[in-house]
Amino acid sequence: QTTVKNKKPYIAIDDSSMCDGTVIVTDRSQCFSVDDPSDAVDTSLSVWDFGDGSPLQYGGTASHRYSELGNYNVTLTTYAANQTCYAEGSRTVKARRRPPLNITTEDTAICRGERLRFMSGTDVQLENYRWVVTEVESGRSDTIYNDQELMYTFRDTSIVELRAMNMEGCDTTVQKMIYVEDIPTLSVNGDTIVCNGTEAVVNVGADIANCTFGWYLDTTLTSPSYTGSQLRRTPTQDETYYVKVTTPNGCQSWGSFGIHLMVPEMSSNKTKMCADETVVLKGEGAVYYERTATRPVPS
Repeated sequence: QTTVKNKKPYIAIDDSSMCDGTVIVTDRSQCFSVDDPSDAVDTSLSVWDFGDGSPLQYGGTASHRYSELGNYNVTLTTYAANQTCYAEGSRTVKARRRPPLNITTEDTAICRGERLRFMSGTDVQLENYRWVVTEVESGRSDTIYNDQELMYTFRDTSIVELRAMNMEGCDTTVQKMIYVEDIPTLSVNGDTIVCNGTEAVVNVGADIANCTFGWYLDTTLTSPSYTGSQLRRTPTQDETYYVKVTTPNGCQSWGSFGIHLMVPEMSSNKTKMCADETVVLKGEGAVYYERTATRPVPS
C-alpha cells in the first residue's frame, strides 16, 4: 500500500468588475500536496481566456475591458510549479458600465424667481436619483432624492447636479449651469412737465446693460407705439406712458410715468370795479406764480 498524492491544482478565481467595462481576475488556485513546495501553483504560468475572442493573457492577475455589457465566461488554466500537473476551470464575470445620463431643460438663462423643469435624459432603467442644486455665490444647496424629474424655483445662479445608478450598481453624475438674472429696474429722467407747444424729451434706462424698451400709450399693451430709450413728444394734453423693459435674457419689468402739459391761466372775479373795491386774481396751470402790475401794488 502507498499514498498517491493529488498534484492537480484546485481552481479558485477572484474577480472584480469596474464601471468602465473592465474585469480584473486573480488566480487563487492551490495544490492539495502542500507539503512539497514543488507542488505549489506557479501563477507565472497561468493562462486566461476572457471569452470574447480577445488574445490570451498570462500571469497571476489579468485585466480586460469588454466592449459590450453582459456576462462572460473567463477560463483559467493553471499549473503546478513542477509543471507536471495542470487544471482548467471557468468563472462567470459581469462587464458593467456607467449609465448614459444627461440633464434636459427648456432653458439655462432665466429670471430670478422663475421655476424650471428638469428631466433625466436617459433611455435605460436607473434608480437612486439624487438632484443637488447649489447656488454659486452663497454655496447654499438643496438635495432631492429619487425623482426622475425636478421642478425648482431659482433664487440665484446655480449648478444643477444629477446622480443616478443603474441595476449593476454603477452611477453617473452630470451637471448643468443655470444662469439667473435680476428683474430690471426702470429709471426715468427728462421733461415730464412741459409747456403747451413744447417738445418733451424723456430718457429711460435700466440697471442691467443692453436692455430694450417698448412704449405703450394705453393699458391694452398690445403693441408698442415707440421703441428705444428716448421719447420725443409734443403733447396736446396730459399723457401717460407704460414702458416694458426687457433684458438680453428675456427678463421683463414694467414702469409708467406721465407727461403733464402746463397751460397757465389767469382769471378774476371782476373786470370793472370802483375805487377801494377788491378784485380776486387767480392763477392756475403752473408751478410758480409771480404777480406784477403797471403801478406798484403793495399787496
